[in-house]
Amino acid sequence: MVLVLVGIILIPFYWTGSILILIGAFVGFSGTGCEVDTKKQRVRACQLLFGLIRSGDWIGTDNFQGIRVVRTTRSYRTFSLSNRTMETKQEDYRVVLEAASPRSRIEVMKCSSKETAHEKAGELAKALGMKFLET
Repeated sequence: MVLVLVGIILIPFYWTGSILILIGAFVGFSGTGCEVDTKKQRVRACQLLFGLIRSGDWIGTDNFQGIRVVRTTRSYRTFSLSNRTMETKQEDYRVVLEAASPRSRIEVMKCSSKETAHEKAGELAKALGMKFLET
């Protein structure tokens, strides 16, 4: 966002400010997501370019075994110059479409509590006509 702001300030003076705006918008607004089409029974993991353009291939839900809730823990460790270590853990629950191997599963949504994840997974399983796989 800083690049976008600097680019906007520089545009009246230098045309290269537009390059800063493009780079900042790409980095600031791009991300990943997942779309589910319940009417056509398909799903796609997509990349959001500039937050507007979605790219990714649609996959039919018949390629998946069911829907599962998975607990995810991510930890980060920081070392300081004074020989101190700080470790941070983030834990959440993900609703995933389970395939034949764990590498080919698709994460559909992220929830902060187990109850919310189970509720959302049950609703999605009913809408897609799939099995809800217990953990």
